Amino acid sequence: MNSKQSPLFFSGEGLITTKMKEEPPKVPIKDFLKSFLSSEKLKQKRDFCVYPDHLFVAKHPANDKMLSTLNKFYPEYTFYWENSRILKWF
Repeated sequence: MNSKQSPLFFSGEGLITTKMKEEPPKVPIKDFLKSFLSSEKLKQKRDFCVYPDHLFVAKHPANDKMLSTLNKFYPEYTFYWENSRILKWF
């Protein structure tokens, strides 16, 4: 086997696949926040607005839950509250 080739294995379903772990496609943070806040029963444009580099929240969801979820799924960003209603990231 060539050193650049990944090892192959039999998956049990008649398929030969690679053993390398593939990352799921990343959802843009803007879309993730829209769906997350909608699932928290907040309405877009009334309760929150998402911009390319920040989030404005008129009603407060569970801020600690939101920050822990964002840190889990987007570790490449740094999040901070500019004030009580604006969450920024870079």
